Amino acid sequence: MTARVPVHLSNWDKLKLIWLAMFNPAEFERIETQDSKGLETRPKADSSRVRSVRTSYFQSLMLVVSAVFVGWVVAMVAQHTWPQTRVWATGFGAVGTALLLWATVAVKGWELGSFSTVTLGERLNIWIFRFLYWMGTACLIAALV
Repeated sequence: MTARVPVHLSNWDKLKLIWLAMFNPAEFERIETQDSKGLETRPKADSSRVRSVRTSYFQSLMLVVSAVFVGWVVAMVAQHTWPQTRVWATGFGAVGTALLLWATVAVKGWELGSFSTVTLGERLNIWIFRFLYWMGTACLIAALV
């Protein structure tokens, strides 16, 4: 089976699907079943793998930069909002580490992949992983700053 182009979804649609997967799995499964019906008729993915790799690394860089920025802003606001103690920094560090580990174990411990990451379930897995990694990185940066 060659890779197929997934249907493009807005960030709002992604958040909605994550919400449904967590709190209304039956509705998510209904939407995924509907989405999967058209999977075979979707166009094949671009054969340029170099472009995919370059795009992935650029998007990853932007994700990390935004997480660092948000973590730094949170730390700056926190410094002026409440008294800073080692407990707060340790707490942010522990939460950030826990989020990063949770995301890693969830994706690498229970691999989900059968259709070249085109199905909604596979894409949902990637979105949650990226969100948890982003949050974990922001918390670690806040702890360090």
